[in-house]
Amino acid sequence: MGVIVDLHAAPGSQNPFEHSASRDGSQDWGTTDANIAQTV
Repeated sequence: MGVIVDLHAAPGSQNPFEHSASRDGSQDWGTTDANIAQTV
């Protein structure tokens, strides 16, 4: 059995593209402990 973890809806945006990022294109998922804690 394999597992693929999908983080496309995790808080803080995971890439600079319009379908996942904030309006300014910043990537903030891994920059705060709060975003990481909400994900796990």
